[in-house]
Amino acid sequence: MVWNMYDFFTLYASVDGWEFKGDLADPSTDCQNPLDIWVISRLHQTMQEVDKQMQAYDMPNATKPLLEFIEDASNWYVRRSRKRFWKSEDDGDKANAYRTLHYVLTQLAKVLAPFTPFLSEELYRNLTGEESVHLVDWPEVGHVNELLLQDMAGLRHMITIGLSMRAEAKIKVRQPLQSVALDSGLDNRFTDEMLEILKEELNVKEVLFADDGFDPGKTIQENVEELSGLPNFYRVKGLDTAITPGLKNEGLMREVIRQVQSARKAADLQVDDRINLSLSAVEAPELEAAIKEHSDTIKAETLAVGLHTSPESYKHKQDAKVEGQLLQIALEKA
Repeated sequence: MVWNMYDFFTLYASVDGWEFKGDLADPSTDCQNPLDIWVISRLHQTMQEVDKQMQAYDMPNATKPLLEFIEDASNWYVRRSRKRFWKSEDDGDKANAYRTLHYVLTQLAKVLAPFTPFLSEELYRNLTGEESVHLVDWPEVGHVNELLLQDMAGLRHMITIGLSMRAEAKIKVRQPLQSVALDSGLDNRFTDEMLEILKEELNVKEVLFADDGFDPGKTIQENVEELSGLPNFYRVKGLDTAITPGLKNEGLMREVIRQVQSARKAADLQVDDRINLSLSAVEAPELEAAIKEHSDTIKAETLAVGLHTSPESYKHKQDAKVEGQLLQIALEKA
């Protein structure tokens, strides 16, 4: 996972022409995005625990928080930040994402150095151009935002609950839903960016806050409510599982995008390659209508410069099934 994060970073840094300017200072004070502040706080929290256990010569307990942090950094921070790196414009948020991930990887290399000396050495030298990670001082621990760490843990906990509710209702995550209701005690507690994370992870249009509507009889809710010892206001009161025709079409659109991304990968295209795209729904009027309604979104998400709904003789062709309906995909580099 460490090397996957490094590969991700270098891939997009190369595409954007981002270069390390020699600054390895803690970027926390310049960060606005809660994901950046959170991952830096998690890093510093981990460094504190590793240092504490190493001072006691307890190597097994020194490595445990490292493994937990790597999991968090890879499967939460990088995954949730992907779109920030995809943006074509080099705005402040994107610049902060690059600086944050670079800081996290270089500091992680220092803390991993006693345990994985060769991986740490290559990682650090590649990221900084310096002689050796084993010639630098043990890193000093920076600020830890305890409140944000708790709120992000609560947010992830609620996402787990919401996804469990989806599974119980047998509704795919790609199918958008209208709303999710949270405890009113969370109103004004989460930033807009954190609410967007919740909406995207649960694939809902809006977040509501309410004092009523909580059903204590839900088995999934009871099974996960006490997870992590978090305050009980970190809970999902309700998930609106009604699927309107509009929501159904959007769900079809998301499945179409997934199939086109798969075809892009099979065609061995680069992440920033623009494409010509043809999507032909064979005897599937519902799917055809969804493609026409959401053509702009499909083009934006797949980097298509044009979208045709009749078969075209593009270089790469691939058939796919979307909700049991046949979709013929044809594409080529623009």
